[in-house]
Amino acid sequence: MIPVCVVGIGDTDYRQLYRPRSSQPQYDPYGLAARAFLAAVDDAGIEKREIDGLVAGVPTPYNRLAQVLGLEPQWGITADVHSGLLAAIGAINAGLASCVAMIYGQAGRSLGVSYGGISAQGADRFLAYTYYSPFGFTSQGAIYAMVAQRMLSEGILTPEQLAQVSISQRDYASRNGRAVMQEPIDLSQYMKSRYVAEPLRLLDYCLVNDGGVALILRRAEDVTDKVTIQITAAARSDATKQADTLVPRVVHRYRRQYSAVAERLFQRRPSGWAGIGALYIYDSFSIHVPMALEGLGACEHGSVGEFLENGEMARGGRLPINTHGGNLSESYMQGWNHQVEVVRQLRGEADGRQVPGIKTAMYVSGGGGEVLGLLYERIGDAREAK
Repeated sequence: MIPVCVVGIGDTDYRQLYRPRSSQPQYDPYGLAARAFLAAVDDAGIEKREIDGLVAGVPTPYNRLAQVLGLEPQWGITADVHSGLLAAIGAINAGLASCVAMIYGQAGRSLGVSYGGISAQGADRFLAYTYYSPFGFTSQGAIYAMVAQRMLSEGILTPEQLAQVSISQRDYASRNGRAVMQEPIDLSQYMKSRYVAEPLRLLDYCLVNDGGVALILRRAEDVTDKVTIQITAAARSDATKQADTLVPRVVHRYRRQYSAVAERLFQRRPSGWAGIGALYIYDSFSIHVPMALEGLGACEHGSVGEFLENGEMARGGRLPINTHGGNLSESYMQGWNHQVEVVRQLRGEADGRQVPGIKTAMYVSGGGGEVLGLLYERIGDAREAK
């Protein structure tokens, strides 16, 4: 794999956009995508005409988004950030494109998008929303509540240990001016928050909000900057057998897939976890964090609860996780915002939440059984970064 550089990032101010729900939409996905795109182009210091590849985030179809933004790519697709990143890396490596814009805009809060029940967005494609509805599994939250209950019943986690995910990420968000939720929370507040799908509480759930994110990717050999942020390794492993029975998710927690992804990433990095400055985990629910830690082998088998309780993911901990606040507290951008935070951290631009001396970061997602992993590395001295 030829390393690919992230040369530009852009996102909206999620806190500024956050408004009470109303009957009148206040934003639309294309406008939010355009804001992020223009910011990313400016950040990259390129001309729009240099972009010859486009990954359009799922709410904004490829052809329409390209037309709205005045782009004429020679390659492009509509995809989520995970499939999109792998596709963009592949397209650049194959010579199908040299400069790819990845652009996402969503107005889930303004448009009143439903994420649960038979009327949910994507209910025709995801059996979890419909097939299990007679039994109360009308949303992803209900299913991940079963995962959490399984881990609690096995003695791997306690509610107080799981609470540390929400508490830690809110602490990071309190130092992030773009984050929607910035008020710090403690264990007492967490335990008093209402159940949505027991044992998951309101503070275990991601936000529903509006926003836009954009990334500009180029082949490393085409970039002459003294400092570059490179994606140096990528891996994916899918849990498809028995997927409709929920066995891979609830019983096995995708451990085999996470383990395979970690093994393949570390083939490119023999030192393993040593030197990984921060970990970014797709977190539509807090339980994703211990699931990933357990599967990746970031802590010893059976000790993920102690890892969380001891503050290892918090500021100053051994492995900072989701330093922007994640989907729980910064913004629900379905993993797109995690990529922007990685780049900011590696550039040394994360202000009050900056991880000292960070040079390498990992991103993982296992939301629907398609487990993805990426290694980001800074090449050069952060002091020379933008």
